[in-house]
Amino acid sequence: MGEDTYKTMFGGAVSLLVWSIFCVFFYIKSVIFFAQTESDLGVQEMHVDLTDIGDIELMNHNFIFAINKLEPNLARVEVNQVIMDTNTREEVRTPIPMMDCQALFKKRELAGNPVNSDFRLNRQFKSGDPFLCPDAESMIVRGEYYADEFKYIEVLMKGCELGEGACLSKESINSIKVNLFSPHSNIDFEEFDLTKMIKYSTTAKMFSFLDSIFAAKHIIYLMENKIELEDSRIKIFDMSEELNVVQQHGDFMYYERVLDYEGQPLRDQTLTAFYLQSDSMHRIYSRSTYGVTDYLGDLGGLFDILMLFGVSLTSFITHKLWVGSMIRHFFQIQKYFMDETDLE
Repeated sequence: MGEDTYKTMFGGAVSLLVWSIFCVFFYIKSVIFFAQTESDLGVQEMHVDLTDIGDIELMNHNFIFAINKLEPNLARVEVNQVIMDTNTREEVRTPIPMMDCQALFKKRELAGNPVNSDFRLNRQFKSGDPFLCPDAESMIVRGEYYADEFKYIEVLMKGCELGEGACLSKESINSIKVNLFSPHSNIDFEEFDLTKMIKYSTTAKMFSFLDSIFAAKHIIYLMENKIELEDSRIKIFDMSEELNVVQQHGDFMYYERVLDYEGQPLRDQTLTAFYLQSDSMHRIYSRSTYGVTDYLGDLGGLFDILMLFGVSLTSFITHKLWVGSMIRHFFQIQKYFMDETDLE
């Protein structure tokens, strides 16, 4: 059997308003869903036990740094891969060859493994300033001084070793500025091509001034962070993807005395140093795009809210109008006017 309904102009106006709001919302959410213009982004930071973190291979992330090339009569650059025996605290150093950055860029490009363009096209490199870059197949950082395994990269600027007559005086090297450029990894969450998602820049620039008495030592903390991506519109199954990116988390500087109070050298002739080592701070970035379950959930949720709003708004008023209509339909009042004959 059919069901009779009581329709009013007020109820029709509320229904038109409800459906208009729903249609506009449906259009906006459909554009977001099909164009993937909305994502939930998050970042989680945690301290990790570095004994649980394996080797971080910097060359897998195209991590190339550059340092000033100075004249031999001033100072020389020495770069080493250092592995410490945590039981004896003895360090084994493996030299890392360095070459002119422009020559290295051409060499790697010919080999099909070019340096990222943002680093290669840095203004100071293009100007022809002499910089040295590591020509290495492997550079590893792992752990820290008190961990079970400790591996790090040291970049040293050592004093002249050409002899007293050929080297400039100790005072002449004071205040010479040394720059270290390392790539800074930025994550572009608006990019859905995974090969272009990580953007590199050379804003991670550190500098130090040479000093014949006090050597500035810089520790640069690096960590291999994780990027978790859920870009599939259908999230019924686990279809997430992961990327890893090496990022610089911070740095620390301290000073060591090069000469004693009588002007005699202490330890070695390191005038300044940069140490690349792993950090205990680990980040997990996440991106979840607007999926079909989110889409249907938003539409259904709004529809229920609008229906509840419309029913609540019209039920009371429509009920009053219906009662009034029923009274007018079943009950009639006959109006009677008395005249003078009725009084006789």
